[in-house]
Amino acid sequence: MVVAAPPIMGDADSVVASAKTSHHYISDSEVINARVLAKKGEQRLRKIVEGETNFFYFSVPCDGGHRASVEVVVSPITSEDSPHPLYVVRVVYIACHDAVQLDEVLETAQLVYSTYIRVTWLTLDADWYGAIFLS
Repeated sequence: MVVAAPPIMGDADSVVASAKTSHHYISDSEVINARVLAKKGEQRLRKIVEGETNFFYFSVPCDGGHRASVEVVVSPITSEDSPHPLYVVRVVYIACHDAVQLDEVLETAQLVYSTYIRVTWLTLDADWYGAIFLS
C-alpha cells in the first residue's frame, strides 16, 4: 500500500510501536452529512483511543459513478517536550478507476476529517495522499 505523509519532526523512534489498533468506520450517510455539519460549524468527533493506532475508513462518491476508499491512520508519537498526546496522520486512498481525480477525493476527505476525526488542525492536500488505482 502506498502511503504518503509529511515527515515526522524529531526522532523516527518517537512513533509508538503498538500492536493495539482501533478501527472506525464512517458510513456513507455520515460522509454525506459531513457537508451539512460543516456548514453549521458542527463536528461529531470520533473518540481517538489513546496509545493505539486508530484507523478510520470511509468511501467517497466520485464523478461517473466511481468511488474512492479512504483510510486515515492516526498514530501516537511521543515527545519529551509535551505532556499531551501527539499524533501523526497518514492518508491513503484507493480509487476504483484511474478516472477518479484527487481533487474529487480531497474536498470530501477534508470535510470528513475535519468533522469526524480532527486530532490536529490539517489541511489535506496532494502531499498528504498516497494513491492506488484499481482500474
